[in-house]
Amino acid sequence: MSKKTEIEDVSMDMTSMIDVVFLLIIFFILMPPKEMEGKLESYLPATGQSDPNDKPDEPPVTFSLQLEARSSGDKEIITEVRFNNSPVCEFTTLTIKELNKIYKAANKTELLKAEHDRDAKQFDPAQSQGIRRLIGRMTDAAANAPDGKDTDIMIDASSNVPFKLVLAMLNAGAGAEFPNLKFTAPTMSIWKPD
Repeated sequence: MSKKTEIEDVSMDMTSMIDVVFLLIIFFILMPPKEMEGKLESYLPATGQSDPNDKPDEPPVTFSLQLEARSSGDKEIITEVRFNNSPVCEFTTLTIKELNKIYKAANKTELLKAEHDRDAKQFDPAQSQGIRRLIGRMTDAAANAPDGKDTDIMIDASSNVPFKLVLAMLNAGAGAEFPNLKFTAPTMSIWKPD
C-alpha cells in the first residue's frame, strides 16, 4: 500500500506587511525635503565692498501719536490723544473696577449695551468727530510728506491706556491709509514696582 501524505497549504498573512509599507510611503511623502542646516541667504557685493556711490536709505518720515490716560475718579479714565504733540481729542472709558461692577450687576445687559453705545459714539468714524479729526490730521500729514518717502506713525501709549482705545487708534491709522503703524518701546519704569 502506498502511503498518502497530506500536503499542507502554507500561506502567509501579508496584511501587516502591507500596512507597514503604506506607513513608510506616507512618512516619506510627508517628510519635508532635507535642506542644509545653517545655510543663510545673503547677497553680498561681488567685490566685498559696497558701492561708494550708493546712498544709505533715508529714514522714513515719522509722525507721533501720543495717548496719555489719567483717572477721573474711580469710575472713568480720560485719555487725551495728541498727533505730533498737538491735542486732537479726548475719550472717556470705564475703569476695570467699574467694568467688574457691571459684570456683577443684575442688569448687566443694559449697562453693557449703554457702554457699547458710548464706545460706538466715541470710536466709530461714522459717529465720532474726534476720530474723523484724527484721521484728517493723519491724512494731511501723509499728503505733506515728500513724494516717494515712507511714512511711519509711532504710537506712544501710557501704561494705563485701555486696549480698546489703542485698537481705535490702529483703525484710525488704517482709515488714513498709513501702512506703517508702530509702537514705541515702553519705558523701563513701567516694569519696576514702586
